[in-house]
Formats: sequence, structure tokens, C-alpha cells
Amino acid sequence: MVTTVDTLCVVTTRYHATDAQVAAFKADKPLWEPLVDWLLGFNKERDKRCLKPTEGP
Repeated sequence: MVTTVDTLCVVTTRYHATDAQVAAFKADKPLWEPLVDWLLGFNKERDKRCLKPTEGP
């Protein structure tokens, strides 16, 4: 039997900003916006790959 494991789902978690990170973003939005956009994209891709229902036997 061959089993594949998506390491993205095994070794990562969804990104959640801390209160200090949210404050930094609000204080200097142009600086942090590209990173925040990337992190939101990461969460979206991770959710698509890791939260989909598994197929039964």
C-alpha cells in the first residue's frame, strides 16, 4: 500500500496575527500589506488542501 502525505498539512498551521502584529499593520499599512496579502493567500491555499474532506474506502 502506498500512502502520500501532504507535508503542507503536517508541518504548518494557519497563520493568526498577534495583537502586536495587528497594531503594527495598522500603524504602517503600506509596509506590511504585501506580507499580509501573502499570508492570507497561504491560509487560503492551506485550507483548500488541508480542510477538504477525505475520501472514504
